[in-house]
Amino acid sequence: MNIVNNIFNGLIRKNKLKKEKIEICGDSELPKRGWIQGCYSCNIPTSRMYPFENNIIENNNFTFHVYICKDCKNILNKENFKCSFNEYIINNFLDTS
Repeated sequence: MNIVNNIFNGLIRKNKLKKEKIEICGDSELPKRGWIQGCYSCNIPTSRMYPFENNIIENNNFTFHVYICKDCKNILNKENFKCSFNEYIINNFLDTS
């Protein structure tokens, strides 16, 4: 019975460490649960999703991924995009109270 408890406790600890993946996309008429979504920047349908490397907001419970089309990919490293995306995350996902 002790071995079963150890395995069960290990699974609980493992699940607590698992981060929730939040996918962010632009407005579109595509199904919300589909693998093609609107580009966050220009709303063109795309399947390309990139992790958002965030140095300002550190949250151990979430990882943020953004849909960006091939034409807009170069904006990921631009400072004004990072600032506006951080603001979007703060306003829509994080509890600031």
